[in-house]
Amino acid sequence: MKTNIGILLGLAFGVYVCYALVMMNDQIRSAWTLLHAAIFSALILCAVGLWKSKAWALRLSLILALAALGFGFYLAHFVWTFWIFEKPTTLERIRSILHPRVSIFLVFPVIWVLYSLWALRNKKAEKV
Repeated sequence: MKTNIGILLGLAFGVYVCYALVMMNDQIRSAWTLLHAAIFSALILCAVGLWKSKAWALRLSLILALAALGFGFYLAHFVWTFWIFEKPTTLERIRSILHPRVSIFLVFPVIWVLYSLWALRNKKAEKV
C-alpha cells in the first residue's frame, strides 16, 4: 500500500515537472514540445510498470528521477544568478533557492533517486 502511494506521489510530481517544462517553453511550436511529450509518455509508462512491479520500470524511474534532479539544479542555478536590477546577498540567494517553488524540484527528486536506488538494490538482492 505504501508503495502504491509513493508511485502516485511520484506520478503527480512528474506531471508537475512536465507542466513546469511546458510553461517555461515558448508559445511557438517547437521540437521541445515533442521532447516534453516523450518525457510525459515515459512517465506514464514508468508509473504503469512500477504499479505492476516490473524491473525495467525501476531503471526508468531512476533515469526520470535523475532528469528531474537536473531540472531542479537548473532552476536553482537560475534563481541564484538571475538578478536584474540588484546585487543580492548570499542569504537572499539561499532564500530564493529554499523557496518552495524551487526547493520542491530539489528535495523530491533526491528522495526519488534514493528510493529508486534502494529498490534496485533490493531487487538485485532478491535475485541472488
